[in-house]
Amino acid sequence: MSADEEARRKLEKPVVGTAQAASLALELFGLTAEPDSLKELDSYDDRNFLLKVHNGEQFVLKVHNGVESQVPAFIEAQNEAMGCARNLPGLWCPWPCLSVHGNPIEYAELALPDGSPRRHAVRCLPFLPARLLGEVAPTCKLLTELGGCAAKLDQALTAVTHQAAWREHAWDLRSTCELEGLVQHLEPWQLGTVRAVIDEFRQKVRPGTRTLPRAPTLTLPLPRIPTLALALALTPIGARCCRALRRCPRA
Repeated sequence: MSADEEARRKLEKPVVGTAQAASLALELFGLTAEPDSLKELDSYDDRNFLLKVHNGEQFVLKVHNGVESQVPAFIEAQNEAMGCARNLPGLWCPWPCLSVHGNPIEYAELALPDGSPRRHAVRCLPFLPARLLGEVAPTCKLLTELGGCAAKLDQALTAVTHQAAWREHAWDLRSTCELEGLVQHLEPWQLGTVRAVIDEFRQKVRPGTRTLPRAPTLTLPLPRIPTLALALALTPIGARCCRALRRCPRA
């Protein structure tokens, strides 16, 4: 994905309110949201809405940004990756619900922030209520389970064959050194950790990257394995996890 496309993703975030999201859920997926149950979730460049139906089940209606909506192959690759991950024991992964027309991806014409119309991809995924990692104390047992989950997901993604999953992206581990141009946007307390990661990557990892297996570069509702360590390093919960990890016994 080019830098231009990455910038456009934010500019082409669809304009959708909760009332329109409820209409899309009913029209496209036959889901009637319970009164006052529908709320918007945080999102980088899409629109995500959490809703609850009459039997208590919860779903996320995902309206994709204008850039991604023009590349259905990449959304199909995401679906394939989720299909690989959901079959592993002990690892829960959402799977796109079929629409009233039997499709995992539907489309709706919606407005962009500038008012112009755009055909946006829409998916509906089951939602599993759970606590976030940042809400619990990072114990050795929890971190061990997190590592096991990451390993299972990493193994599952090796089965992805969709051609659209193979792309250049700044989030790819191989692009770690390119992040140097972005460190000026970090908080002062983050700089030391991030620069140390980049320096160590340059010295110890990059010389052998050509011999390492390559995984698909996808954005999933689960953390990408190659970027998990660096993402944790950028957050307060990551710092807590690192401190807890140092106290864990070595295998």
